[in-house]
Amino acid sequence: MALSFKEKTVSPTGKRVDGTIQVKDFWGTVQQEIPFRIISRVEMDDSLIMAAAEEIAARHGEARKKTERSAWAGLRLKRLNGNAYIKKTEQHDES
Repeated sequence: MALSFKEKTVSPTGKRVDGTIQVKDFWGTVQQEIPFRIISRVEMDDSLIMAAAEEIAARHGEARKKTERSAWAGLRLKRLNGNAYIKKTEQHDES
């Protein structure tokens, strides 16, 4: 599996990144798209952003199982001093 960014926007301070990760198979076919936001306490360069993207892709299933009443699931990043917010596909009822 290979990762690439469908879109990526870095804030002027370099502490917030918004975008979409594409997970592709060997032939380049997109298997999954993961909308995300990374908020860090330190300025991120491309290598830190890619390391965070790899962790987001690896732990995406864990975030999808969270029962928070929000469209976004929070995920504490182990490789980076920050958090990732991943868009959940299914919504939970407010009742």
